[in-house]
Amino acid sequence: MIKRKIREDVRKFNDEITEEIIEKTWSTKKVGKTLSEGICLLPSIKDRNGTTIYDRSRIVEEATCFYEDLYKDSRSLGDSSDNWREHVQNNDQVRAFSVTEVEHVLGKLKRGRAPGPDGIDNNSLRLLNKELAPPP
Repeated sequence: MIKRKIREDVRKFNDEITEEIIEKTWSTKKVGKTLSEGICLLPSIKDRNGTTIYDRSRIVEEATCFYEDLYKDSRSLGDSSDNWREHVQNNDQVRAFSVTEVEHVLGKLKRGRAPGPDGIDNNSLRLLNKELAPPP
């Protein structure tokens, strides 16, 4: 019953705003912008355990934890320091790229992109495909 009354009040308010703007400016674009203004907040989210959280500070905390986990360095091998570099450098030799692998990657480069820090654009790399991937 309360939710219905709230929806009715919101509709009434939106209708009044729409009527006022249309009468003054005849702009439906301005009506859309005015009615869509405001802050859109998540009313609730579910935490890792599936429990619904409604408290704003807990929602922010849960979102922060989610993004920290998402972007943490997975290369650290359980170590938060820079020791992952030693593991990578001391690892077995990496096998050489095959000619077909190099040709495939160079062929997939998009044309018309800005060059990287080396100043070589993708068009040049694509044109020099065979020269850059010589037979072993």
